Amino acid sequence: MTVDYNRIADRFDERYQHVKYSGIHSQLRQLIDHPGLDVLEVGCGTGHWLSVLSELGAHLLGADPSSAMLYRARCRAPAAGLVCACAERLPFLRHSIDLIFCVNAFHHFSDPMRFLRDARTLLRKTGRLAIFGLDPHVREMNWYFYNYFSGLKEIDLRRFVPHQEIVCMMTEVGFHNVVTRPAERIQKTYFGEEVLADPFLDRASTSQLQIISERTYKQGKRAIISQLKRAREAKNGTLSFVIDLPLFATIGSQNN
Repeated sequence: MTVDYNRIADRFDERYQHVKYSGIHSQLRQLIDHPGLDVLEVGCGTGHWLSVLSELGAHLLGADPSSAMLYRARCRAPAAGLVCACAERLPFLRHSIDLIFCVNAFHHFSDPMRFLRDARTLLRKTGRLAIFGLDPHVREMNWYFYNYFSGLKEIDLRRFVPHQEIVCMMTEVGFHNVVTRPAERIQKTYFGEEVLADPFLDRASTSQLQIISERTYKQGKRAIISQLKRAREAKNGTLSFVIDLPLFATIGSQNN
C-alpha cells in the first residue's frame, strides 16, 4: 500500500511542532558549507527543509510527486525552484547539482538503485549525496506502535533499507568515501493516558499508520485504550509507552 500525500498535505507540517530534528538540521548546515551551492532536496514535501535552509545562501531546488505538498512548499519556500517529479525521474541537467539530500523519503522511492545512479549523473564532480532516515532494523529502535498495530513492524522492516545496506548500495553505484552515522534520536515516553495525546497516534500524521488498513488501525487504537482501562481497574501501576527512534545520515561523495 502506498501513501497518498495529497490527502494528508494539510496536516503534514504538524510533526515539526513536536519534533525539531535539530540533529538533521545541524548536519545539513555542515554540508551546505558556503553560499552559492546548488542544492536539491528529493521528496521535499511541504518545503520544511527548503525553508529552514534558505538563510544559507544556497540555490535551492525541490522535487516531490505530490502536487498538494508542492502547493504548500511554494508558500513556505517561495525562492526555491520546485518541480513535481518522482525520485526516479528527476528533470535536472547532468552535473548541475552540488548537494542532493532527502529526509525521511528514501523508503518511499520505488526504485532506490535507479535514484542513486541518477543522483550520480546530476551531481558535479565535487558533489555529495546525503540520505537521512529511520532504520527499524537496529537494536536500539523501540516504538510502542509496533506492539499494538498488527504487522506494522514487519511492513517497516520490508520498506526501510538498513542504513548499512544504503552504504553498500551507494558504493556499488560509484559513490566514494561513503559514511553512515547517527543523525537524530527521537525519544519520549508517555505514561498512562498521556499516550492518547500523542500527535503521531492520529492516522493522518505518519506514513506508518497510512499504510495499514483502517481496520488494523482501529484495532490497534482499541487495544491501547483497553490496556489503559485494565491498568486503571487493576491499579497495578502506570503503563509506559516508549518512543526511541534512531535516524541515520548516510553520505557519499562523487569523487575521492
